[in-house]
Amino acid sequence: EKTANAARLLAMSRDVADLHGRIVTLQKAATVTENEEKRRRRDHERNMLMLQRQLLAQKEEVTTYLRELEREVETLRREKSTRSSRSPTPGANGESPRSTS
Repeated sequence: EKTANAARLLAMSRDVADLHGRIVTLQKAATVTENEEKRRRRDHERNMLMLQRQLLAQKEEVTTYLRELEREVETLRREKSTRSSRSPTPGANGESPRSTS
């Protein structure tokens, strides 16, 4: 009976060692997975920041371009207004009067 108990204890200790090995392996895998997830999250955040910077730069470019267009339109309006105020009475040169809108 002592031999049978010793054999059972030996088998149990092997099972415990096997389970401990599995636990350690799973913990290592979980750590690797966690580190990969952290890396992915950092990469994603870095990419999002880069995209935000690009969008901001493009927005600034578009805003600058729109301001330039607005200035150009205003200049053209002033030129048109100046030309129409300098011309003699509308229709005097044979043209029909034009509306300024």
